[in-house]
Amino acid sequence: MSRLNCGTQSLEEQTMQLSNMKQTKTLAMTSEATLCGSNPSMRHLDEDITRAARSNHPVLITGESGTGKTTVAQIIHHRSPRATACFVDVNCAALPDALI
Repeated sequence: MSRLNCGTQSLEEQTMQLSNMKQTKTLAMTSEATLCGSNPSMRHLDEDITRAARSNHPVLITGESGTGKTTVAQIIHHRSPRATACFVDVNCAALPDALI
């Protein structure tokens, strides 16, 4: 009987963890994804992001380290119809040449 109780407790803990993960993901998805700044370059980038989000094609984002590529990718994802799906960020520089 104690094995059954332990199994039930474990399932309840896992259910609670999954519920918390779902709430965290929902909260992250509902937060407004925006860029800071209002200069013409940032407005142009915002338009490009909106255009990419509406597209049903993969997006390759390139640039120097620390320029905000991951942030732009996340904003595209959040604005797209696929926002409820998983976001997959791939650092191609970290992959072996043979895989690309």
